[in-house]
Amino acid sequence: MFLVLIVHADFFSLGRPSQEAMSGHPFSSMMRYVVESLALVCVNVYIIISGYFGIKLKTRSIFNFIFLVVFWRVLINLLFMAASWGGFMTVEISVKKFFLLCVPGYDDWFVSSYILLLFFAQFLNAYIEKSTARRLWVFVFAYEGFQILFSWVYPVYSVFTAGYSFLSLAGLYMLGAAIRKTGKDIVRRPLTLYFALSVAVGVVVYLCGRCDLLSPIFPRMLAWFEAYNGLTILLASTLLFLGFRRLSFSSRAVNYIAASSFAVYLMHMHPLMRCRYSYVCRYLFENFGTFQYIVLISLFIAAVFAVAVAVDLVRRALWDRISGSAFFGRLSDRCDALTRE
Repeated sequence: MFLVLIVHADFFSLGRPSQEAMSGHPFSSMMRYVVESLALVCVNVYIIISGYFGIKLKTRSIFNFIFLVVFWRVLINLLFMAASWGGFMTVEISVKKFFLLCVPGYDDWFVSSYILLLFFAQFLNAYIEKSTARRLWVFVFAYEGFQILFSWVYPVYSVFTAGYSFLSLAGLYMLGAAIRKTGKDIVRRPLTLYFALSVAVGVVVYLCGRCDLLSPIFPRMLAWFEAYNGLTILLASTLLFLGFRRLSFSSRAVNYIAASSFAVYLMHMHPLMRCRYSYVCRYLFENFGTFQYIVLISLFIAAVFAVAVAVDLVRRALWDRISGSAFFGRLSDRCDALTRE
């Protein structure tokens, strides 16, 4: 989720580099395209990991996810209300708006799509278990090929909405499962290929915009570059996952932090928080030189990550108390029994 912070600090917050920026600050603009290309794999890799290990539909895991989302929604709502009452900012939150903001997935495409994936995972898993690796790869290539072609030819009417949909997440989930079924290495030096591909794509797209090349189709090319279901982003996501899949290391600290990684997304992309996150990113970009900006934005991203992980420790402690209670144990056992009947 660290890459998500980087993605949302770049084009999401600052917008694309303008022609004036590309002319006056060519190196800075090119680097922004390269960074965007390197970091856009964030969402895809997260779902590929889910597909690789498989989502097991259990009452405990569903309630854990819902509690995670609701905890951060309620906490940030209360913080903004307290700041408004204290005169630190003006934020109008009615009772209706407060409860709407507490609903998991409200004004958040990823959470709503991921919740759908949680429920449909059992059907996808049934297909995966009965399929060979070859059959899964045929499905993945056909599905992703149709998605890419349909999104490129008819972008306005595409139900895949540039990868911001449950349908795109389902395809990535199947991709992760196909990699698991294959077992052996698919390509050599995947991390090198990921880096080379992402840098090359970022540079090429920048040059096309800078030199006004391919001007009739450049807007569509740029939209494809920014889409989670674009061909190059799908390839880069797969290569990055394959690269880390080959690494073998174990760290209690890393695993402990990883358990709170999704909290980073929930904190800075809360409907009330994301515009503030973008504001800080724009302020740093517009008021400091290139070197100072790189240092300050790096510190800011690291601080947001650290705060989210630290605060999430409270949520994890509360969940341990709730999930460890006798009442919750009986409830979850009963619900799991119903799903097996």
